[in-house]
Amino acid sequence: MARRSQIFPYILTVVAAALLFFGLGYVSYPLLHSVADGAGLTGSAPVERAEAKVENPAAPDNGSLQVEQTAMPVAADDGADALANSLATIRLTHVNTDTALIYQQVWDALDSNFYYAKPDQQQRIYGSIRGLAETFQDPYTYFLEPEPNELGNDDLQGRFGGIGAHIEQSDEGYILKPLHNQPAAQAGIEDGDLLLRVDDEPISLEVPVDNVVAFIRGPVDTAVTLLVRRGDQELSFSVMRAEIQTPSMDWRLLARSELPAGHKTAHIGYIQHHLFSDRSPEEMREAIAELTAQQADRFILDLRGNPGGYVDSVVSIADYWLDAGLIMLEKRADGTEKRFESTTETLVGNAPLVVIVDGASASASEILAGALQDYKRATLVGEKTFGKGSVQIIFPLADGSSVHITNAIWLTPLEQKIDKVGITPDIVIETGTDPLPVAIDTVLEK
Repeated sequence: MARRSQIFPYILTVVAAALLFFGLGYVSYPLLHSVADGAGLTGSAPVERAEAKVENPAAPDNGSLQVEQTAMPVAADDGADALANSLATIRLTHVNTDTALIYQQVWDALDSNFYYAKPDQQQRIYGSIRGLAETFQDPYTYFLEPEPNELGNDDLQGRFGGIGAHIEQSDEGYILKPLHNQPAAQAGIEDGDLLLRVDDEPISLEVPVDNVVAFIRGPVDTAVTLLVRRGDQELSFSVMRAEIQTPSMDWRLLARSELPAGHKTAHIGYIQHHLFSDRSPEEMREAIAELTAQQADRFILDLRGNPGGYVDSVVSIADYWLDAGLIMLEKRADGTEKRFESTTETLVGNAPLVVIVDGASASASEILAGALQDYKRATLVGEKTFGKGSVQIIFPLADGSSVHITNAIWLTPLEQKIDKVGITPDIVIETGTDPLPVAIDTVLEK
């Protein structure tokens, strides 16, 4: 029995590794982050995502994992044959048995000899998976545990079940700032309340902010109890979660005071786009319609700090500004290519357009900026972009975690590489200098 218990952590480890590839058998299509023939960029795709089932391939020659009904590959003298043969186990193709058993030896050595508090079994397995992904030495190939994975999905969907409050870190702890007419404010929570507990979870600065947010969020129409400190009082509030929507962009007609002398009557629509969420195409259409109704006849699109988002969103938005043609080209690891094309429909005709970018404009932002630049549809103003042009398959796993794996790169319509290169603006602005005045001057000259 002792022998069988010793091999159990090893079995768990191999099972966990296999789940990286075949947990649910599905992939989403994101660009910070993408896959198959669907649509999406970072995190699992939302309700309207396209999915493609991952079939278990025949045993390849590259050491890939394969799900099989087979015995656990352990040494014969381990006495675990009965246990191994009774389980639906996983075979690590082409992995040397002696090498794999080193993991078991390290697990046992740590378990028996480590002096301080030991991580639980799940923490060890998650740490092992993170380490496995890190050996590929790619910053975009990584394992994401359930809570941060869920938060990323919420951000990209542009909606989530929450209480309608910001959380800010202070020297004392996490401070709540409820939004007007949202559930937190309606329940009686006030700006500056110090958060002490969420349901049964004590809150302090030792708890990562992502965990705090995950504790508070949950299904719409469910209650969460918050214990806060207000002055010398501790107060408890039961807050009913509601659907909280997070706009991905803001827009306005530039004020006369922002325009240079001689152009005070110009009508310039300014759109600041923060993230390519699944709601972005609808919001962009609304922004263009509203600004056009205000007589805007030229536009500035500000992509500074935009980290990317869903691929279907960037394709739709590029189509609003471009005539028919290639928007981007995807080159995959298996040698295949996929073309993303725009249609003949545009929402603004040939209205002059300037795009502002900076070093934090990445992924989907670079796809849009690169396409507009290649077709000379827009003038790019600002700093060189981040250089994130690789594509990640996202595998959602059974426990709500996910693994992101780089498997392709994006190219602009003129097949310019973005990944690790970035896009150089037509007009480069020195870091620390506000590019908006230059963008205004440029769009007025068009």
